[in-house]
Amino acid sequence: MAVFISFSESLLEMRRRATRPRTCLSVAFPATVTADAFEEQLKACGVRSDLTTAITFDHTSVTFAPIDALVSMVCLYNRLAHEGADVEVRWDATQDSFGYAERVGFFALLDARVRVTPERPPRGSSSFELYQRRNKNVLEMRSLNLGAHDSADEVISTLPDQLGEILGAGEGRSDAVNRIWTCASETIENIYEHSESPVPGVVAAQLYASGSRGPRVELVIADAGLGLLTTIRRGNPRAAGTKTDVALILEAFSKGLSSKLEPGRGCGLTQCAALAMKYEGNLRVRTASTWVKLVTKSQKGWTIGIYDEKAAMVTGTQLVFTFYLDRVSRVANLVH
Repeated sequence: MAVFISFSESLLEMRRRATRPRTCLSVAFPATVTADAFEEQLKACGVRSDLTTAITFDHTSVTFAPIDALVSMVCLYNRLAHEGADVEVRWDATQDSFGYAERVGFFALLDARVRVTPERPPRGSSSFELYQRRNKNVLEMRSLNLGAHDSADEVISTLPDQLGEILGAGEGRSDAVNRIWTCASETIENIYEHSESPVPGVVAAQLYASGSRGPRVELVIADAGLGLLTTIRRGNPRAAGTKTDVALILEAFSKGLSSKLEPGRGCGLTQCAALAMKYEGNLRVRTASTWVKLVTKSQKGWTIGIYDEKAAMVTGTQLVFTFYLDRVSRVANLVH
């Protein structure tokens, strides 16, 4: 039986791969794979981030996967490969969904140990390499390499221009771009400080048409690390073991919580919620046990949906901001 070995693997890892039981777990996805559908399918098949068996993810029926689902996929597949799993992704280059994933950087960020069948797009000749930053409607997936903090500075420094292009020109828009950039950059810095994972995080954005609601921007920031709730509980005695996951997230929204007890800490989710409310957007926070959706009705208030009964992120934490361009323009012009 053929054994696939990456040149970057250690001798110990090669031996472990060669002796690992070959029972293969197969996960097939439907035509439309939202982040919810992705996680539900993982839950149904018993996928966990610490599995070290052979796992096949079948994308052959996928016709559409939005940017947040693709970010979830790349974070999980990379985490599994890091843990030692033999990961295969079946996805044919003739599929439109494959082409979209390639253009937004999915395969550029996919761990080299993950096998893509029938063929991974070659580096240097991919649509991502050829066309990155040429489409003003997308911020291609950017790697947050936790082993090189300079990569955070480089990503953060380019966000204002790219977010400005996606949000579009308009009177008063610069204030919105600056506020979104500030919140995004602080969230990215938190990944470097708290994730404690060698698996890179990801930031990406996409402009979508929304029918009667008009165009919307989805901004995704995710990591494959310990997760928000784990880090808070580990360093904060007030949160450790006394609150449910949902209660902890809601308190982080409203009052702020951190794994650090120094003054000024713990404002991250509070600021994210305030940003979403200011521009009448939405915010989804996905963790390893639950996910919460904050829906802004107006600048005066929001509603919160709690989905702890559904499948959740298998690894790490994911924040997804949704901004509707007509609302951003209206609020920005009022402020201006």
